[in-house]
Parts: sequence; structure tokens; C-alpha cells
Amino acid sequence: MKRSLIIKACFAIAAFAFTSSLLLAQTKFGITAGGNVSSISSKPSSTINTTGGIVGYQAGFFISKRIKKFSIVPEFLVISKGGKIEVIYSSPQGATNLKSVDQLTYAQLPLTVYYTLPFKKSNVLVGGGGYYALALNGNEKSNGLLFGAAVNSQERDLNFGEGNFFSKSDAGLRACVSSTVGRFNFTLSQDWGLTNLLASSNGYPEMHSRALQLSLAFNFFK
Repeated sequence: MKRSLIIKACFAIAAFAFTSSLLLAQTKFGITAGGNVSSISSKPSSTINTTGGIVGYQAGFFISKRIKKFSIVPEFLVISKGGKIEVIYSSPQGATNLKSVDQLTYAQLPLTVYYTLPFKKSNVLVGGGGYYALALNGNEKSNGLLFGAAVNSQERDLNFGEGNFFSKSDAGLRACVSSTVGRFNFTLSQDWGLTNLLASSNGYPEMHSRALQLSLAFNFFK
């Protein structure tokens, strides 16, 4: 229930920002979609390690406000990201050697400031900023041994927050390169998560999200 209210509040804030920005000059509004390669980063540990990346997607809308050579671009995205995790430990109940693929879906609010490169008729922009994301849902597929019992392609839905493995939120920094052709924008961006993805440490090292994204956007206004 709380998560639903938070998501509705995000939509309301985005709608307010969009309505207000349309009253200003040099403002664009559009939709964006694309794919990403993401992973979960952590320090090596004797019990848990991150082992690889997965392919995901992102889609949503954006507002772009131009101020001379600069552009301020807030976005609202639904983004799927995550990574591969391996858990290894022994207990009286039996050995555990479990490999999982964790797909996490977020409502993400990036804010990026772009600078138009000072070339003649330049349509290339470089930018940086940050993002904040709230978990919507997740899925985990596991293989290996769990307390000595074989696990083969076991799937389960993930919950977030206190008492669960993953935290409800993620936040970090981003860097982008973008090119404009007519009403289309092609953007390559990299997100670096700064907050711990784990809801509680339980002796595990901190985990952080990483996502390399390629997006195509369409501007409704020239």
C-alpha cells in the first residue's frame, strides 16, 4: 500500500513538473526507451560474490529545459536491472552453493544536466547528474545446492525492505553522452549506485548497482 502511494506521488510530481515546464520557453517533452546491461558490484567475500551482468530495459518520459548551452533533463523511468550472485557457505543443515540471477524492477527518477559541446552546429551533449529509484518488483532464478538439496531453475518473486535481502530503494550518480538528430535523441549513459542494495548487512559486503544504458528518445516539441 505504501509503495503504491509513493509511486502515485512520483507520477503527480512528474505531471506537475511537466505542466509547469510547458509554460517556459525552449522546453521539450518526450518519451524514451532502450536497453541496458547491468550488474551488482561488491567486494570479494568468502560467502557471497557477484559474478556477472544481465540484460534489461528502461522506458518512460522526460522533460528538457534549455538554458543557453545547458539543458536540464528530469526523467521518469521504469527500469529493469540486477545481476548474478553466488552464495557459498556450510551449516549443520548442509552445504550451500547457490547461483542466482536477480532481476529488479524500479521506478527511477534521473536528473541530468547536459552541456552542448562548442562545435559549429553541434548536436552532441555531455552530461552528469544523479538518480533515485524505488523498487517495484523482482524475480530470482536459482541453481545449485541449498542446505545440501539440489535446486534446479527455481524461481521466486522478490520482496524488498526490512526482513528481506534487497533494500526498497537505490540512488547514485550518472554520466551521459547524447546526440540529437531532428526530434530524436540517442543517449548512452552509465549509472553508478552509491547506496547499499542490501536491506541489512548480515555480515555480507555492501552491494551496489551498475547499469550501462542505450536509449532512443522522441521529442514531441521542436
